[in-house]
Amino acid sequence: MEPINPYIAGNPITGAEMFFGRQDVFVFIQQALIGKHRDNVIVLYGQRRTGKTSALYQMPRRLGPRYVSIFIDLHGLALEGLDSFLWELANSIARGLRREYRIELAPLARDAFRANPRHAFENEFLPRVWAALGERHLLLMLDEAIRLQEQVQARKLEPETFAYLRYLMQHFERLNFLFALGEGLESMTKEYASLFSVGLYKKISFLEPAAARALITQPVQEFFRVQDSAVERILEITSGHPYYTQLLCHSIFNHWQHTRAAEIDAAEVDAVVDETVERGLAVLKHVWEESTPAEKAILAGAAAAMGEASAANHPVTPEAISHALKQRQILVPSEERTQAYKSLLARDVLVGGEQYAFAVDLQRVWIFKYERPEWVRDEIKPALRKWATPPPLPPPPRFLSPETPTRRAPASSRARLWWGGGIALVVLLMLAFLLLPRQFRAPFLVAFQPAATATVTARAPTALPTKTATRPLPTATSTPAPTQTVANADGAPTPFPTPTTVFGRGVKIVYTSGVPGCSTIGLLDLDSNVERIFKPEPNNEEPSWSPDGAQFVASTGDCGNKEYFLTIFDAATGVSHRLETNCDKNIDPYWGKDNRIYFACGSRNDNGELFSISPDGADLHALGMSARRPTLSPNANLLAYMRQEDNVWRIWIAEIDDTGKVGNLRQLPFPQVLGGVYARQPRWNSDGTRLFFNITDQSSLQAIALASVELETNQTNVSFINADNNTPFVRPVCGKNNVCVAGGANGGLWLLKDEDGALIPQRQLTFGEEYGADIFP
Repeated sequence: MEPINPYIAGNPITGAEMFFGRQDVFVFIQQALIGKHRDNVIVLYGQRRTGKTSALYQMPRRLGPRYVSIFIDLHGLALEGLDSFLWELANSIARGLRREYRIELAPLARDAFRANPRHAFENEFLPRVWAALGERHLLLMLDEAIRLQEQVQARKLEPETFAYLRYLMQHFERLNFLFALGEGLESMTKEYASLFSVGLYKKISFLEPAAARALITQPVQEFFRVQDSAVERILEITSGHPYYTQLLCHSIFNHWQHTRAAEIDAAEVDAVVDETVERGLAVLKHVWEESTPAEKAILAGAAAAMGEASAANHPVTPEAISHALKQRQILVPSEERTQAYKSLLARDVLVGGEQYAFAVDLQRVWIFKYERPEWVRDEIKPALRKWATPPPLPPPPRFLSPETPTRRAPASSRARLWWGGGIALVVLLMLAFLLLPRQFRAPFLVAFQPAATATVTARAPTALPTKTATRPLPTATSTPAPTQTVANADGAPTPFPTPTTVFGRGVKIVYTSGVPGCSTIGLLDLDSNVERIFKPEPNNEEPSWSPDGAQFVASTGDCGNKEYFLTIFDAATGVSHRLETNCDKNIDPYWGKDNRIYFACGSRNDNGELFSISPDGADLHALGMSARRPTLSPNANLLAYMRQEDNVWRIWIAEIDDTGKVGNLRQLPFPQVLGGVYARQPRWNSDGTRLFFNITDQSSLQAIALASVELETNQTNVSFINADNNTPFVRPVCGKNNVCVAGGANGGLWLLKDEDGALIPQRQLTFGEEYGADIFP
């Protein structure tokens, strides 16, 4: 019997035999779906063909008996009006219950849905479902949810459909929703985006390496052995993208059927690459067609800069890409380039930071073959003309210039008479005033003098950051309280609320100041406005207060990033001493409420090994995990940290007991933000019910948004960071009484108040290069 090709190239995987990996997706859904008071809406999103539909098909096997899961492909519904949509939705649910769970419902009356669709669905259909399910919940898994927006835009479905779906989410506790999207919120219309704004998001991307290797080797192990070199070559070409991995392995199996070799090597993988590109033409072309002109130029330039189609997918610099485009007379403006790189990174088309490569090498091969820069130049010609057109000149000034006097139109005789009469009247009044005796003139002179209090004017200090540290080094100095009005670069006042008084007494802030990697530590007492500077080493950064506020710990060392030490400072005297940790790179120190110092040992570019140590240098304890930025909750029961997996930073929390043992690790939701790739810098709020963290881009690690997650509900909140008004949401840290401090987008530190997860700016404290603060109490 002829062996049958086991790989599935194109269709979703409905069975369990050919489904590999995604354990993180199922764990996320199991943890995030169930809420304390009501269940959450889940949104899976990612590139086309990354396995979202396949994951939905596996869901009934992965969720417990609490949920009855019904898969509904919205591409299979007509969606022509709300009555049609609800009628088709009800029939899909009834069909799924009958096929998957052998639950029969009474037939539905189509006329009832035509007459009053909402009443028919809520009051006739759903009661039948609840009666059949008992105490179980109904989980609707809606695939290709973009179809709702498409039908509304085509005017075949009422826009009110989105509001009605939100109504169902909020008012039917046993009706749960899981959506699969092929794109993010930034590309949605306002009404469509509002439907998913209440959801918890999970991105589905490439397979983890172990799952990808299992997909490559296990289905064919009874026919032939895939050499390790061939496995690595397949991963180089596909990067573990599930569709492309299945497609390439499908081509390899077809090739094997002619050779019947006992083993497959890397050369046989390369032999079928061109065939695989041709078979994947539709998906590869779709990535191209949904790209903007600037993105197409960047992709074509990157492929050209890398060389021949058979060459390796090696990283190239943006300068090399721009050079390749310039040689073909393609000039992309700087703002367009920046946005193109951000979008291509967010869509998993490119990977990298200072240098870029294709996420999937097959995409590079296809672009090099079919979309060379000289051909792309013709395709994006309208955009090139637009980019080459200079912006319109501003209107000429309306004031008179001596170099270019403006010619006035002649005045009419009536206007000249009015002007002449007015001038004459003024002259007569002045003469009459001068002829009055002095005693009669004095009251008028007094009356027109300005009041004494009106001579005081407030001068707004600049909020622009300085290039170097500007404060003297050694001793305490008295600093006047900063003026409350902060000016933007254009002189307009920043639209923040009027400052309030300091929250209680004894508030002290310790922070890093200067160029990152070669910094000093500052301490600001808000009661006395006295500031002190600490610099025992060339580089001193990341200070963290002790629980009693008498000391703080920091990472100190040289400016060459060769060694970092844990150093404890006496806040009153400035005396410092090092802790011995048997590590030459001690970073991210955090002094917990359990009076232990948590830190990472390792490079700043990757995960480090987490440790804790007592302040006297005794009892060094390894936590047994690789991560960064450990921070202990106020009750000392939870440890939050950021961790990099598959080149992506996310925020995690773990339970920690009195012995320092950690367990029950879980990743926090990552809210989708345009250009946002990483979650970094976790910090607790005052009572430990919420975690704040920054969302950054991939290349510069610049914070573009502040996010927070409420631990009890997993609900997220996002505030965007805008350099134009120096938004103070960079790396916030909170002390007691909801007092918080954060950095501004353009530098400096701000005092904020936490109001139910929203940080409200109160006043700007510093105006230089200050960051990485901690607050006491």
